[in-house]
Amino acid sequence: MATFMTSLNAPETSPWLLVLGVVVAFSILLRAYRARSKKTLPLPPGPRPLPLLGNIFDFPKKHLGPEFHKLPQKYGEVVSLKALGLSIILLDTHEAACGLLEKRSANYSHRPHLVMVDMTELDWIFVFQNYTPRRRKYRRALQQSFVSEAIARYYPAQLQTTRNLLRGLLSTPADFSAHIKFSFAATILRIVYGLDVSPGDKEHYTLVERLATVTNDIATPWQFLVETFPSLQRHPSWFPGAGFKRVAAVWREESLSIRDKLYASAKEAMVSAPSSGSLSEAVIGDRSVDGACPRGDNRAHAG
Repeated sequence: MATFMTSLNAPETSPWLLVLGVVVAFSILLRAYRARSKKTLPLPPGPRPLPLLGNIFDFPKKHLGPEFHKLPQKYGEVVSLKALGLSIILLDTHEAACGLLEKRSANYSHRPHLVMVDMTELDWIFVFQNYTPRRRKYRRALQQSFVSEAIARYYPAQLQTTRNLLRGLLSTPADFSAHIKFSFAATILRIVYGLDVSPGDKEHYTLVERLATVTNDIATPWQFLVETFPSLQRHPSWFPGAGFKRVAAVWREESLSIRDKLYASAKEAMVSAPSSGSLSEAVIGDRSVDGACPRGDNRAHAG
């Protein structure tokens, strides 16, 4: 009898009761989540996501443009994807991009926060800046430099780089890809920094090419585990999975050096050719070229 009474006072918990409790709790949470989700507008169509993983297998590992272009052919010009808690919208046409990013820029101008941008201090690059008063200030400066009346002053630079491109293609047509990349970089360096880069000048081209590689790697989704699990940045660099910290340290040193070299070259170009019409001249032309520029302004203007 004593044994019987003890079993009544302290019954053993059945594993099935635990499973039932977990199922009930999960059902309540799922219902609450669905109720909250109904209050938001639906996302554009896209491939059906897998549980937990989402559309992670629908993301190409290379040739992002051509591979992503296949999805809109099936789902329309605006496609949504989900992966690891993120919602990603693909805009496949110029009209779709202008409709969201230009006509409704106040709603869609924010950038996703990237941990690697913070760790490498690449927030001085315009495309990584969020929609803050500082970004709006420099966006106005860019818009003034690219209105139809102002674009004409860039024609001589474009004409010169195009001629150099054609000469290179005639000389070594097998190096087609290298000629195209160099021509594009030379045009950007001339328009943005006022630097005249000839085909034999690899110094500034190498800087721009390296910076483009770093920023492309950082902007590639799920390239670094820390973007999915930001708490990893608190771990030491020797911790398993924290190798990104060593990469970020190297990239930070490289990117800041590239930024400062390009900025210094732009100031030298402003001295030798004070009416080059470059973006750097338009943004910092009201400052003393020989004077020191504060670090914060240096970061913003160089980008």
